[in-house]
Amino acid sequence: MEKTIDILFKDFLPAIATLLAAFLGAWFAFILENRKKERELEDKNIAAGNRALFVLIRQLNVLLVFQKQAIEPVRNHPGIFIAMEPLLPRTYDSLKFDVDSLSFLLETDYRQVLMEIMIEELSFQETIRAINERSRIHFTQVQPLMEKAGIIEGGEYKNSDFERILGNRLYLHLRRLTDAVVDHVDKTVISLRKMSEELRNVLRKLYPDAKFIQLKENNN
Repeated sequence: MEKTIDILFKDFLPAIATLLAAFLGAWFAFILENRKKERELEDKNIAAGNRALFVLIRQLNVLLVFQKQAIEPVRNHPGIFIAMEPLLPRTYDSLKFDVDSLSFLLETDYRQVLMEIMIEELSFQETIRAINERSRIHFTQVQPLMEKAGIIEGGEYKNSDFERILGNRLYLHLRRLTDAVVDHVDKTVISLRKMSEELRNVLRKLYPDAKFIQLKENNN
């Protein structure tokens, strides 16, 4: 009986070893494939995070340049609504977030960040629309009336002079638009700066070994 068992064991041992080897090979292949997919997904999410940071930083830089070049030189000017230079309209349609690529945030404890990013995009676009609308009014309505009235750059004028030239309705509209532009730019600069820092911190917590771009401002 023992000899029979030994014979059977010897006969089946190679088959068992083959099956075990096949099982282990398939199992390791499955593990490796899963790890590969996890790395690919991680790389995809890291790239999406860096793209979002890049958009935030570009949006911020657009407004910082406008703030520095258009607002700061006349911020305390009593006639800022006239003195602030208008700009040719820009839409910045390329500075939008790929929300779908950031959907992985919804599966984390930081899902609220995605909503905050969408709010920042709306704030930026609203700010750009305010700048464009004020510029349009300045170019098409204000400047022709100023030129017709003989207003020259560098001359000394009172706000009452501008109200007389523009008329009360346009005068008040321009002042309100200018106030709105300054307010939008100042607040959105602050919120975009905060959002870029928050998103970067979240991404570093999720992927501590990855590298993420960082905002570097030139204060000169």
